[in-house]
Amino acid sequence: MPTMNLGRNAEQILKKIKTSIINTDIKPGTLLPSVREYSVEFKTSTNTIWRALKVLEQEGWILGENRKGYRLVDRTTLIDTRSFCYVMTQENIMSLNSDKRVYAYILNAFKKNALEKNLNFYNLIMGENEEAQIQTQLENSKCAGFIIDNLSPKLMDWATTSELSCLLIDDWQDEITADTVVQDDFSGGSLAANYLIKQNCKRIAWIGTNQKNHHSISRYGGACSVAHTHGQRFSAELNFLPRSDEMDQAIYQLLSSRIPPDGILALWLPIAESVVKIARQLNLIIGEDFKMVGWCLNEMLEEAYTCNFPAETPPPVITWSAKDMADITLSKLQHNTQRENNVTSKTNVPVKLHEF
Repeated sequence: MPTMNLGRNAEQILKKIKTSIINTDIKPGTLLPSVREYSVEFKTSTNTIWRALKVLEQEGWILGENRKGYRLVDRTTLIDTRSFCYVMTQENIMSLNSDKRVYAYILNAFKKNALEKNLNFYNLIMGENEEAQIQTQLENSKCAGFIIDNLSPKLMDWATTSELSCLLIDDWQDEITADTVVQDDFSGGSLAANYLIKQNCKRIAWIGTNQKNHHSISRYGGACSVAHTHGQRFSAELNFLPRSDEMDQAIYQLLSSRIPPDGILALWLPIAESVVKIARQLNLIIGEDFKMVGWCLNEMLEEAYTCNFPAETPPPVITWSAKDMADITLSKLQHNTQRENNVTSKTNVPVKLHEF
């Protein structure tokens, strides 16, 4: 990170010069345009250009030579091409909630996969508004790329002007600037709805979250498409913030209604746990009084899903694997360090319907 105080204009110029270096075929050892030439190109003062170039020199991008200018440094000699970092969101790693514990399993899967591939792998924990500190740590690490598990526009934008590859896992939105590896939510929703329809369920209820993220949209879209194909619509749709106070009460009203659902899509672990709890309160038997499909990380299946059914057969569940996510992510990240174009891609981690 810069060691001098830059104004906003100089910061923007610094970004532009980095981008021009990355996006053009300037070979290491080549002299950059002069301060005056950059001043004309970017329509700003020579002092602003000089300050931006001094920061580039401090960061190891260029080397100043008397009466010649600045020469581009071969940074590949400084970067460890077999070193990668996982930047974990503090909320994800510190939370004890069932839907957040997946990240501890993902971290372990990354460590195991990196060991098998003889890669140097470490992780950083990022709290709220700590992007600047993380940037400094990543630059000092000389790693070739990093992984993040939550949308961080500041980090992703910074990565586009640095030489580090950035990959986002388990999150996604339109027009992001990084490759992504996510659960195949659409296929999971399709598999779950198809199972209930094959079980002759005619009153299928959707119980989801009202968070407008890609998980919600894709799972709902997959389930809806299958229901529509079979001429069905959901008999009820409930959406909550996870672990909200209203969730248990609304599920109770749904299951105790005069015409309750005969099939339930509970494609989030906290929601499935709530359905199980309320069904027991009402003396309903899942699998007989109504069918259900849940959603769970494969590595957490026993501790987080089947443990809810000590004396009965658990209902089917959509599963995905932290191992698969780690395999795909690290392979893509290694490939991206050698990639020349800036086209981003979205890769799905396979899901399957697990029946007991």
